[in-house]
Amino acid sequence: SLSTLTQTGLNSTSTGLSSLSLSTASGLNAANTRLDSLSTITQAGLASASTGLSSLSLSTTTDLNNLTASLSTTNQNLTSLQQNALQWNSSLNAYDASHNGVAQRISNVAAGSMAADSTDAVNGGQLFSLSSSTSTGLNSLSTVISTTVVSGINSISSSISTGYDSLSISLSTTKDGLDKLTSSTSTGLSSLSTANQGIRKDVDYLKENSL
Repeated sequence: SLSTLTQTGLNSTSTGLSSLSLSTASGLNAANTRLDSLSTITQAGLASASTGLSSLSLSTTTDLNNLTASLSTTNQNLTSLQQNALQWNSSLNAYDASHNGVAQRISNVAAGSMAADSTDAVNGGQLFSLSSSTSTGLNSLSTVISTTVVSGINSISSSISTGYDSLSISLSTTKDGLDKLTSSTSTGLSSLSTANQGIRKDVDYLKENSL
């Protein structure tokens, strides 16, 4: 009976082992199938990742090249801007509008405030207007001065001419008076000489006939 039970147990164990071996084989086959599928998926994923990395590397390289070109262009623009911009010149202590050492014009300057306390820059139009106003004022002043001076000179000339004529007449009258005075003086002196001669004769007569 023990032999029978043992044989039965062994048969049962053998059946169990056979079933376990079959289940294990089935499980291993399933695991192998899943591993193969996982390997395939992993390889596909790795291939996709490699493709993505290659594309990313290419895109990154392209972007870096574009960025380098953009930076180079920006540097060139900055250099050009530094050459062309109105910049502070510390040696002159002022803003310098020269280009390559040659003085340049500044255009499109808005009209600045023209007042006693203004520090604005003025443009050519304002200076032209000021020049025109100044020229007009000077012309008006010149006209007034010319008219006044000419009128004054004419008046002075007329007064001098009138005074000269009056002086000439006065001098002529004075000369006539002097001529008359000279004639009268000469006549008087002649009369006085004649009278003196008569007086001398009378004196001589008295001397001769006196006691």
